[in-house]
Amino acid sequence: MLKSILGVVVGYIVMAIFSFAAFTCAYLALGVERVFESGSYDISTIWMVVMIVLSLIGGILGGWVCAAISKSKGACTAFAVIVLVLGLIVAIMTKMKEHPDTARTGDVPNLQAMQMAQTPTWLCLLTPVLGAAGVLYGARMKSFRRRKIARPRQVEQTSRRLALVGAGTRRSNVKSSWGSDLRLHRDGDSYRHRFHRCFSGSWSGTRPSAGQL
Repeated sequence: MLKSILGVVVGYIVMAIFSFAAFTCAYLALGVERVFESGSYDISTIWMVVMIVLSLIGGILGGWVCAAISKSKGACTAFAVIVLVLGLIVAIMTKMKEHPDTARTGDVPNLQAMQMAQTPTWLCLLTPVLGAAGVLYGARMKSFRRRKIARPRQVEQTSRRLALVGAGTRRSNVKSSWGSDLRLHRDGDSYRHRFHRCFSGSWSGTRPSAGQL
């Protein structure tokens, strides 16, 4: 349980840090004129594509981290639901907030651009869906890699167990055959001893008793 909670928390933190850093770098790399339409705060088509790609990549990274820490499918599913619900809540609050129709002039700082940006409704709803899908895909990637690595180990462990079982079977067969030979040897010694006593008694003129035979 503790690992599941820790995986969700760390995965969400990693996802948030990646999203903030990636969007900031993309904004600085593209510049204001490519992020917004000319003279307004409506985001451009290029920035829409950037939002879609980075949202998906951030979800994959968060899901991978969550699966690596929690090692639980249920925790990754819960993480995806949390990302979806929180993203939808943020999207609804963003669309309910009133944005003044002001013209954009000059360079705009990053924080002001985030506050003044006019994002389409369909993109606000699509972003959390992509994040949740990325979480599930990242968790699946991690689990598939774990199974792929574990298969050679399982084969090696199985071969070792079979080798040990085979060695134990051979040892038991050797012990059983050695024990049977030892019993035959002991029985043969007793018979030879009895025959010697009987033979020596017949030459000495004494008759062996029934116990000696």
